[in-house]
Amino acid sequence: MKFKAYQNILSLKEYLLIDRYSCSVEYFFKDESGKWKSEKLDKPGDTLRLRSVDAELSLSEIYHRVKF
Repeated sequence: MKFKAYQNILSLKEYLLIDRYSCSVEYFFKDESGKWKSEKLDKPGDTLRLRSVDAELSLSEIYHRVKF
């Protein structure tokens, strides 16, 4: 998986996997100690908070006009 290689990039703080076939986002981020954590979101009302840029997006915004 490419993410294993990306984990070695010191400046990388977040990584998203967005499924194009279903409402599903996997969000990887570094915690305060520098360890990688993950969250899985799979409901249109779920909100993704991007910590590095202090932004929020709901899955309904990400998948706006996408038909499954």
